[in-house]
Parts: sequence; C-alpha cells; structure tokens
Amino acid sequence: MPQLVSVQKIWDYSENNALADLIYFKNQFFCSIRESDEHAGGRDGEIRILSSPDAKNWKAVAIISLRGTDLRDPMLSIMPNGKLLLTMGGSRYKKERCLGCNPCVAFSTNGTDWSDVAKLDYSNEWIWRVTWHKGTGYAISYRNNPEDVDEPWVATLFQTKDAFNYDVITELNVAKNPSEGTIRFLPDNSMVALLRRQGPGMIGHSKPPYTKWKWTDIGFRVGGPNFLILPNGDMWAGSRLLAEEKMRRTTLAKMSSKTYEPVLVLPSGGDTSYPGLVYRDGHMYMCYYSSHEDKTNVYLATIKLDSKMADESDSR
Repeated sequence: MPQLVSVQKIWDYSENNALADLIYFKNQFFCSIRESDEHAGGRDGEIRILSSPDAKNWKAVAIISLRGTDLRDPMLSIMPNGKLLLTMGGSRYKKERCLGCNPCVAFSTNGTDWSDVAKLDYSNEWIWRVTWHKGTGYAISYRNNPEDVDEPWVATLFQTKDAFNYDVITELNVAKNPSEGTIRFLPDNSMVALLRRQGPGMIGHSKPPYTKWKWTDIGFRVGGPNFLILPNGDMWAGSRLLAEEKMRRTTLAKMSSKTYEPVLVLPSGGDTSYPGLVYRDGHMYMCYYSSHEDKTNVYLATIKLDSKMADESDSR
C-alpha cells in the first residue's frame, strides 16, 4: 500500500489558491496555481508559478495574467522542443455572468520567464491538459454553450504540433456532460483516458488512430482527474472522490485501463482536488488544493510507493 510520508501547505497567499498542477523540469519542481478572491463568478484569476529544487522549499517565481480574463486550470507540459507549456482556460464575464471562454497558452524556457498569454481562436472549447507523445500533443477538450445551460456538453479529442493550432481527431461518445480528462500512453502507443462527467467517471481506451474508443464506468464520481503510468506499467490516479455531497476528499487511486480503486485519502475537504502528479525516486509527489483549513490553499503530499522501480521522472 502507498504510504503518506508528508503533507505541507506550499501556498496560501490569496483568498482562493486552487486548480494546481505539478511538473519536474530542468532539475526543478514547478507548481502552477490559480489565484483569485473566489473560486469563480466574474473575478479575474491570475496564475502563480512556484519552484522548488527538492519539493520542500518553495518560492514564487512568476505571475501570469490577462486583463479582463479569468485564467483557470493552469496545466503544465514539456513540449518536444524543450519548452515548458502552460495551458489555461480563459473565461470572460460580465459581472457574474459568463460570456464564454477561449483556451490560452504561455511558454517558458526556464520555468521562470514566461511569454505573454496568447488567446487561441477556439471559442468555448476548454482544452484541459496536453500530453505529448512522439512529437504530437493530445488533449481532451470539452465544450458547452454558456447561453444554454441545458444543452449537452461535448468532449473532443484534439491533436497539435505547436500548442497553437489544434486538429480534431474525434468527438468522444460519452453521455452525461463529459468534461475534464487526462490522457496517457501505453508502450504499444494505445491511449488511456480518465474522464470526468456528471455521474461516475469513465476510463477510456483507444488504439491508433484514436478514433474508436471503449469506455468503462468506474463507479466513482471524480473531479480534476489526473494519472501517471509508471516505468513498471502501474497506473496511479489522483482526483476528487465524491462519496457524498458533504464528503469531498482528494484521493490517490490504483488504476488500470478498466478499473479504479481509491487507496489513500489525503488531508482534504470542502472544495478540493485537481492534483498535479510527478513520480521520482520511488515517490509520488502530488500537489492539490483544499479548503479544510479555513480557506482554499495548495498542499504538496509526498507518497512512498511500495513498488521497486528505476528512477524516471514524469514524461508529460
């Protein structure tokens, strides 16, 4: 069983510190965090970047913003050209009414100095997390109509070479308003996806060219789903587990291409989840946000895994 080694609060600067992600890049851990006065509702969100050489001592190294835009879900990945990519959703509001959104991106060569935010021309698409495989980036995007809350959401699988231009591979045939999804790859180049929806989450599996999918209901509602495939083939997932409306917790789960079993509950509660995951030296490093201590803060958990494997960093 995984063992929780430590949990530390790494950021509580704003009233609402949330929607975090984590990556290991150029011998440093980097954590991306959305900062704002509240979770949503018309307030612009800024993205804070933290860095640490050891996942213990953290410092703020950058702040990323776009005037008039609520930047959200800041996801980190390493592009084939060696740059660090930050993918965000950018919502536009009139008072508390959402007018729509566009995907946004920023780039860095060192994790500290960032390009200006570029807003992509994909109206109301929410490109959630990009995973790179053999020179191509893949992402699940979800789309909804802010003018019609009863219109079903649509999830689409995209691919990109440059993080600016995206081509549709296929729409994913998943009911009940599919939304956030993470993709990883098996050694045979097949794709595994963990997907959130209104109801139990889904695990999907597809072989190249990724146009036909098989989906499995995992029996648990998830939020902010993320997972890694380790060097020995084990899959470990982090997500919000919603057993009951008043019992939200962030968990680590053992996963396969068809199964999902929560095995470790982290100190968490209330508004919580959106874990970022990095595997190094036999340990899983997991950043997540939670509001179980007065307000919403970002935490870093170090978890010892019981499998014996060679050191290999997260390859997002």
